[in-house]
Amino acid sequence: MQKKDPSGAVRAVLYSHFKGNAATEFGHTMESVLEEQFIKDHPDIEIIHCGVRSHKQFKYIAGSPDGIGVNRVTDERFLIEYKAPYGLHTSETSIFDAPRLIPGFCLIEKDGQITVRRRHNYYYQIQGLLEVLDLPYCMLVVGGFESMCTVRVEREHEFFLSVMLPKLREFYFGAILPERAYPMKRRGGLRTELVPVEIMTFAA
Repeated sequence: MQKKDPSGAVRAVLYSHFKGNAATEFGHTMESVLEEQFIKDHPDIEIIHCGVRSHKQFKYIAGSPDGIGVNRVTDERFLIEYKAPYGLHTSETSIFDAPRLIPGFCLIEKDGQITVRRRHNYYYQIQGLLEVLDLPYCMLVVGGFESMCTVRVEREHEFFLSVMLPKLREFYFGAILPERAYPMKRRGGLRTELVPVEIMTFAA
């Protein structure tokens, strides 16, 4: 089996010059719109904004949440993420029609309920942030054409440990750390294979 080439991901993490496009600008603009509507719908919730946070155990894993919700009555805390797929805006598709009209959309309809697609990048992002922030669940707010829905996504600790953590660990210690220690980019290219790391227990 051919090993995956990590050079593209390393370039995106360490050397990207991407400054945004119409889709990212739209998503950034929509965050405030979705947050304002979420606050109207949930008057007992206060939203806290914070910067980048690192995992308390695995320091090489970090993330920046859109917000942390705090229930003023119970003091319960949870993650908040806002998403506004650009394709819905340009196609004028309702968020409630998108799961059945758009293949691979971030949301699916299951047993009459709209939920997040487990294989979608949003799901991985949410699970990573829940682990970093040590929160029990996420309220995912998705905006479409003149529509919005909120989906609760529960934290799945075992999914993070068994599926996500091994890949994150391998990528950091096999690609990111070697590039930081001995930059191949300065020498005309990037490594096309992960540096073998036989024992990873020191990452804990």
